[in-house]
Amino acid sequence: MAHDDGVDLKAKVGRTLRARRWIGVGLIGVLSVAGPANLARAITIGAWEMNEPTGGSQMFNDVLFGQHSLPFIGATTDGSKYTFPGWAANVDATGRLTGVLANSSIGEIRVPDAAGWLSPGAGSFGIKLSLRPALVNGGLPLPGTGSLAAPSYNILQRGRATDAGGFYKLELVGIGTKIGKVHCGMKAPGYSSLDVYSAPILDGKPHTIECTLDRLARVLRITTDGFVSGTKSFKTYGVILPRDAYGTYLTVGKKPGSIDPGDAFAGEIDYVTISR
Repeated sequence: MAHDDGVDLKAKVGRTLRARRWIGVGLIGVLSVAGPANLARAITIGAWEMNEPTGGSQMFNDVLFGQHSLPFIGATTDGSKYTFPGWAANVDATGRLTGVLANSSIGEIRVPDAAGWLSPGAGSFGIKLSLRPALVNGGLPLPGTGSLAAPSYNILQRGRATDAGGFYKLELVGIGTKIGKVHCGMKAPGYSSLDVYSAPILDGKPHTIECTLDRLARVLRITTDGFVSGTKSFKTYGVILPRDAYGTYLTVGKKPGSIDPGDAFAGEIDYVTISR
């Protein structure tokens, strides 16, 4: 899938790394878990190009710090993107969600990060990815019953809502007036959640989504293909550093540990980057 600005991600990463060579091994000593005060000074610390060859079973970080994923099952690679199974095997003949996933590991990619580099901490934070959701009958599956009545297909997540250290996530809304939009949510302990939504992306085409927690401008911002589609302002906001059982790693493809197909993204993801 093409990136929104027509520039190959690998080339951009290469330029970024060359620009940082003067920092060298001292970079870790310069950064703290809190991150930079604003994204004007941000550094891309995670760039998963998802270009592993067909049959690959590990997602590699192509920039600093080397957070590579654990071996995974379910998601498939073709050298340019990953395809996630998500809910695809849990749709009945009427196009409605049903049943549970075969197990909680299918289509779930985990990137260990006990040190918290891939969390916002007390600083600014940015997530960018390119994706194309799978469709059934021209849209998302019809909601099911019980826990499947309000699907929100998790694309990327760190921690859960119950995490004492907070959490963040990107998910594709599966019901209601915001169906087909990407929801970016972040929450710090003791603060209300910050929530913004992209433009609808159910046209069968790849789209680039970027969500930025900008503490200098005091806003959470989401863009769709380079255009701002949602903002949420705040006066001050707390530290986001997930630390429970699901908070020590970044999860791509579904809600960590869930067997609910309404928590699992189906479709293609081309790349993911994280900046602080």
